[in-house]
Parts: sequence; structure tokens; C-alpha cells
Amino acid sequence: MVNLPDFILKRLEKYVEDKQFSDLNEAIVTAVIHMVVHADRYGLNSIKKKVKWAIEEHNKAVKAYKESIRLNREALERYKKAGCKQYKWLSANDQRTCEECRKLHGKIFDIDDENAPLPPLHFGCRCTIVPVIDFKKSWR
Repeated sequence: MVNLPDFILKRLEKYVEDKQFSDLNEAIVTAVIHMVVHADRYGLNSIKKKVKWAIEEHNKAVKAYKESIRLNREALERYKKAGCKQYKWLSANDQRTCEECRKLHGKIFDIDDENAPLPPLHFGCRCTIVPVIDFKKSWR
């Protein structure tokens, strides 16, 4: 997730929620373009710093998203190798949790189901998976 001040992030998330933008990244890019177009209001050096910062933050968010994809896929493979047949979806379940992630919280999926969801669902997704272990079979 881009490291924006809470009041800006909340405003941009509200725009996405209200369908003014398709996602948070589009909202951020639009805000940066707005700053550039109105550079006379903000000052050129300030704009340069803000654009550089926004690009760096976007690149960090992309890197984190890709790393989250890699880690969750590796976890799924480790669960398979350990003999697990299912995994459970865990969401953060707070005010920042999206409705799609909230609906998946606690649901159990077969590990071999290629259509089963796997986090992250979106940028800033804080969901993860954990193996479902049948302790009755494990203790035999």
C-alpha cells in the first residue's frame, strides 16, 4: 500500500468506493496528474518532489504485491508437500478490509482446486492462508 497520510488515503479510497476510479492506483495517478497540471499553484520543486515520491511509493506497492503473490503460492506448495488437503482464508477484518476479502474470511478451500482464490486479491490486500489440519488423523 502506498504510504499516504490517512486523510488523503481515506479520500482516495472513498473515490474508489464511489466508483470514481477503478482502483487506488488510478486515483493516485490522477491526483499526481492534477498536481502537475496545476503546478503554478504548488510550485515546480514541490511538484518534482511529490511526483518522485509518488513513483517511489507506487513501485514499493507493486513490489510488495508481487512478493505477496510469490509468498502465498510458495505457502500453498509447502502445504501440498506436507500432505494438507485444504487451506483456510484469513482476512484482517478491520475497517480497512474490503467486502470481497471480508466475505472470504474463514472459508475453507481444497488445495487442488485451481479456481479457489489465493491472496492477494488486490493492492494492499492483507489476507493470507493457513493450512487446515485434521488433528484426528495427525495423531494416529
